[in-house]
Amino acid sequence: MLLAVVTALAIGVLVVAALLLGFFVTGWLGSFATWAVVGAVAAVLARAWARLAVHPRRVRVA
Repeated sequence: MLLAVVTALAIGVLVVAALLLGFFVTGWLGSFATWAVVGAVAAVLARAWARLAVHPRRVRVA
């Protein structure tokens, strides 16, 4: 649940950051910065989701 919330927040922040970089840092530098930041965050989130898929939580049945 927490990972889903973090993912949703990260996507929202990345969208705003990409828009701001597009407005204030134009050209190849803005494009590179956007792709670098989005790629790094996406890699971290993908690793977290993959780790969760490999080691699922154990659910206790009462």
